[in-house]
Amino acid sequence: MSNQAPSTEKKKTTNTRQYVLIAIILLLLGMGILMISKSLAHKNNQTAEIPTVESTIQEENLPEDETLNDIIDKQDVDFDDESTDNEVETQGADDSKLTTIIENPKIEKNTSPTTTIINEEPKMPKPNSKYMVLTGSFGSIENARKRLEQTISAGYRDAEIVQFDDSKYHTVCALRTNDLSSAETAVKKLKHKKIDALVHRQRLKK
Repeated sequence: MSNQAPSTEKKKTTNTRQYVLIAIILLLLGMGILMISKSLAHKNNQTAEIPTVESTIQEENLPEDETLNDIIDKQDVDFDDESTDNEVETQGADDSKLTTIIENPKIEKNTSPTTTIINEEPKMPKPNSKYMVLTGSFGSIENARKRLEQTISAGYRDAEIVQFDDSKYHTVCALRTNDLSSAETAVKKLKHKKIDALVHRQRLKK
């Protein structure tokens, strides 16, 4: 009887230790599962909070019923307005320049005696020069006057319109001279300024 009692106590002690060990293992497993679940829940909460913060920022920065496209459109409109203002100012500056030109016209041609020559009727060539530098012959007096104005602008202020005997054409004479070299030089200068010219030898009456 005395031998059986200690063996029974040993079995009870062993069983108790096993139960305690199992309980500790279960407790540790439960705590581990709880910690893992809390960690996952915390991550999910952080992920869910991010769009909330972004949406809050958007709501604070943007007025009601206004999107980013609307803001871009408004910026574009403002830019266009600025460029339009610049264009208006530029046009205004150009208009002022034009007005200045109109208010202060050059009146050299109007006050020059060459204007009288342009409006005069064609003259008969005077037989006092051997050579004449001609810049064109025209059937219309208006066209002859235009060429006369070009010739005068080229530096030949004594240019005139002449009409030869029995001729219906109005001829523009840039220069009269007795020196052939001077006449040829004048022709070269006129052609350099893109005005056709030639030397006409006039027959002097005895």
